[in-house]
Amino acid sequence: LLGLPFREDSRRPAMAAMPRRIEPVHGRPVVVAGVLLIAVAAIGPVTAAVLDRSSRDGMGGVADVVRDGACVVLASNAAVAPPSRPDAVTRRVRCGDQVLRVSVARFPSGTGPAVLIAEERRLLGYTAGSEVSRSWLPQPPGSQPSGRPIWRLNEAEEPARTAVTSLWIDSQPTQIGLSTRARLAWRSIVGGGSSPVMVAITPENDRSEQSQAGRAEARTAIDAFLRSQPSLAADLSKLSS
Repeated sequence: LLGLPFREDSRRPAMAAMPRRIEPVHGRPVVVAGVLLIAVAAIGPVTAAVLDRSSRDGMGGVADVVRDGACVVLASNAAVAPPSRPDAVTRRVRCGDQVLRVSVARFPSGTGPAVLIAEERRLLGYTAGSEVSRSWLPQPPGSQPSGRPIWRLNEAEEPARTAVTSLWIDSQPTQIGLSTRARLAWRSIVGGGSSPVMVAITPENDRSEQSQAGRAEARTAIDAFLRSQPSLAADLSKLSS
């Protein structure tokens, strides 16, 4: 065996790798996926533009809701738009010896109930733990186009505050009950619906904490303002349509 090459009988020759079958890629699904991606990319800017235009268009209506009457709209700081919400204004109105702050906020369609509740607390200056007693105010004759109560009196203890609010959805005054929460939650998912409008009326120098007389004084001033605005309910109905 000398001089002969070493042989390994147990070693088998490597088998050639079998080529993998490549599945054909059909062109149609790729084209559809590309079209969908383009559509999704285009929806964002278009939606933002529509909401921005709707916010600017609604600004004039929000600012024009409160008018001069028996209660006088003060010229200084007559319309102040909070930076966080460009479609909201606050007007200072003098009714007798009291100055009221009347805030009107118009929300985009599809706004959820949690946003409305948080905004109401912000406008009224309430904290999460505030205990608030609520009741409906009687309305002046001719101010209830739907026959529903419109203005809700809010009386808090800590801090002691007196204020009136009104929420309009689909041109109707409403409150955030279970049915309204479900409707708004559904719209926040699927879109559509009108723009909710919220109004808050608060005394600038609220003396509710001082005495019951101070709380009664605030209610009297708010009532005088509501009586001085006979077209306010109709304006809010139109604004929330």
